[in-house]
Formats: sequence, structure tokens, C-alpha cells
Amino acid sequence: MTALFSSLARPKAHGRADLHMHSTSSDGKYSVRELVDLCARAGLLVMAVTDHDTLGYFGELSDLAQARGVRAICGVEITANIHQKDIHILAYGLDNQNHEINLRLEEVRRSRFERFLSILDRLEAKGLSGLTAHRHEAVDTLKRHPGMALGRRNIAEILVSLKHVSSLRNAFDRYLKDPAVVGIPKENLSATEVIRLVRDSGGITSWAHPPENMVPSLLPELASMGMTGLEAEYPDFRNSWTRKLRAMASDLGLLVTGGSDCHGPGARWPGSTSIGGKDLETFLEALS
Repeated sequence: MTALFSSLARPKAHGRADLHMHSTSSDGKYSVRELVDLCARAGLLVMAVTDHDTLGYFGELSDLAQARGVRAICGVEITANIHQKDIHILAYGLDNQNHEINLRLEEVRRSRFERFLSILDRLEAKGLSGLTAHRHEAVDTLKRHPGMALGRRNIAEILVSLKHVSSLRNAFDRYLKDPAVVGIPKENLSATEVIRLVRDSGGITSWAHPPENMVPSLLPELASMGMTGLEAEYPDFRNSWTRKLRAMASDLGLLVTGGSDCHGPGARWPGSTSIGGKDLETFLEALS
């Protein structure tokens, strides 16, 4: 709890929005209730939880946020494929009851879970102990929470808890970037389909944490597909890269989004990266 209490003493973000956070419904460590509490204490006007491939959290979020005077936006982060490359697309303002998008996200979650189990099997075959219990626990968790999404970060946390690695970064560097471990086919939607599904559900899309080596070639194409925005405010970005992204967004008529990508206690606390002013005004206008 020390990290939670420490986060409450951090600088405020009054009148701003954090549009990129994760809860325990996917690979975050904070519950929806804890995220709402932290956002309210930070003075955020608007918040969006963008759990991976699931909208199951939103009913709870909407009620809790309203009670705390924070506007909650229905969001999701979806891995999409374009030219055999994976990108992450943030979707906002979509209908969390829309049948088509929920069906496709369920298919993606099922594929991710099968891949999750296969990665555990491959790690066990490498001699890593203690994984069988976590395999059973994951199966039980999915039975109780069918809308939950599990991925590589959850496996990294397991490896840290078993002391096979010293940190999440070490887990990825040592095991979870190895094609022999994670090179398992997975269900990914195309960028075209993601953008269409979100649009048909009444929402808008933004390219999450766009990599420098991919933006010049892919951004104009994504904009032509109907992508609405670009995540230019992100904790890992240099100021010079943020300025370039903002300039490209302006040239292509895209709105700017941003957020902390909070997954739990640490430097990326809710509101630590946010948007406000004209950016937030334009974002809210696009939702309406």
C-alpha cells in the first residue's frame, strides 16, 4: 500500500484527462475502483481505462467515476496488424454493449489465452519451475471472469513472483522476446477491421505509443483508413518526438491523445501524463 499512498501525494492534474490506463481486467495491478480513486484525487476531469481486448470493466467504471465527479470514457486497447506489423490502437467512446465488437474481442481474448498457456508450457519445458500452479490459477480466473484478458505482462509478473527474473523488463528481455518462447500464432485483427468496428460502434481511434520507425510510412495510410487520432503525449517520449507527432497530427487533421499507460504502482501514476486545454476540448467534441 505504500506505493498507493505515495501516489496520492503527487502533483495534481486538474481539468485534464488521462486516456490510457489498465486495470485488473487485463494486465494492470489496480482495480477499477482504485483507478477511479486515484484519478479523482489527482483532479482529473476525464479518465479512460483502456484494458486489452475487453470492455467488461466499463459498467463498474461508469458508476464509480460518476459518483466521484470524473467523466469516464469507454475505451479499449486492441493489437492490430498492418503490413505484417503489429500496432496498438486505442478506441474511445464506443458502445460497450455492441454485439459485433464484443464478439470479435472475445475471439481475440480466447486466442490470447491459448497463447498464454502455450508460453507457460514452453517456459516449463525450458526448466522453469512453479508454472503449473499458475496455469491452473489462470484457467480458474478465466472461468470466474470470462471478460478478462491475459497476456505477456501477466506472464512476466508470474516470473517475477517465482524469482526466475528480477523485474518485468528482465522477464521480457530474457524470455518474452524470444521467438522460441513467444513465436506462437495469435488472433490479430487487421487495422482496417479495428477502425471499422470502432467506427460502427460509435467510437473513435488513436494510434497508441507510435514507434518512430513506423510512423512515417504508416501514419498517412492509417489516417486514410479513418484513424481519428494519434497518441502524442506518452511517458516514454522525448519532447522532440512529441513535437513531431503533434505536427504530423496537425498536418493530417488528427486529434491528439495521451495518457500515462498506468499498469500499477510506479512512475506512471494516473495523471502523470495527460492532455488538457484545446486537445481535450477537441477530443470530447470528436466523441460527440
